[in-house]
Amino acid sequence: MLGSFLRNTQKKHPQVFQQRASIPTRKQNHSNDTWELISTHRYSANMDLVESTTSSPTFTLVSKDGKMIAADRTACELIPLVKYHIQTDPNSHQINFPNIDAASLELAVQYATRHRANLPRIIPPRITSTDMSILCPDQRDAIWIDGIATSFRTLHSLILCAHELKMPTLLNLAVTKQAALLKALMDEGKL
Repeated sequence: MLGSFLRNTQKKHPQVFQQRASIPTRKQNHSNDTWELISTHRYSANMDLVESTTSSPTFTLVSKDGKMIAADRTACELIPLVKYHIQTDPNSHQINFPNIDAASLELAVQYATRHRANLPRIIPPRITSTDMSILCPDQRDAIWIDGIATSFRTLHSLILCAHELKMPTLLNLAVTKQAALLKALMDEGKL
């Protein structure tokens, strides 16, 4: 709803949207009649979410290496296993993941944080190209997965992490990247 309002406003007043727009969200506290800043979202000229700050509570996700990773509540809502843990134990602010390494857990939190405004579509299962920008409906995902997929080991641990956290869109993205890399090796005759 907010996005359509901004797009319509952008069409009517394009000079306003040449810079990045910052949209604060506030909540009224009725006990002392004050307003509290909940979040601020910054949008680029073509209405992509650039930056989002929220005052929602943070949760600590602990990997099997013992590394603690902070994630806010809105990002945790996109990770089904974390969301289930929050719903079953609302007083808990630390969640342990004994089967997930720190690097993969950080990537999953980064992915959830980037997509907290909207969940991406699933990539079709047919691999017609080795170029992720052709395969992915979201170009930001293609750039992101190309940047982090430095080896098959990294992709494999990300696939295991996405499966463990029950994140189908991240799992689909990582498996598609791995299939594209295998297709490239087959095309070169190395496999």
